[in-house]
Amino acid sequence: MSPLDGRLEPEPLPAEEAAATAEQADIEGPLVDWRAKGHTVELVGSEALPGGRAHRLKVTLKTGAVRHVWVDAATGLVVRTVSTRALRGHEVTLETTFGDYRETGGVAFARSIETGVQGRPRRLRIVVETVEVNPALEEDRFRRP
Repeated sequence: MSPLDGRLEPEPLPAEEAAATAEQADIEGPLVDWRAKGHTVELVGSEALPGGRAHRLKVTLKTGAVRHVWVDAATGLVVRTVSTRALRGHEVTLETTFGDYRETGGVAFARSIETGVQGRPRRLRIVVETVEVNPALEEDRFRRP
């Protein structure tokens, strides 16, 4: 599915896109245990963002892909990411902003996530109403729709 492209029905990804999206399975993100994962992290600088000062990091994944991550200087929480990816044969730059962090089960979760392709006005905004930590899930939830 690709809501930003207007495709709401599930379909298999082409092989090259499937390989590129495998990194998204890392639910912790690239900064948690980054050395063990084979990534490198470089401090690029510090910037003033609408929510306050943030450190800009350049994260080079083990695969060689580069992600830019902004970490809030006061809280240590990720507030923005920017990455360039190939989607349907075209290079696009995706921008994602995280906000409204609240703690559940001892972990801070972003309750507001906005993402979009740089240069396009269309944005996908996700508002998280409820967070459950380690709920019991039935196996059939993992089947393709």
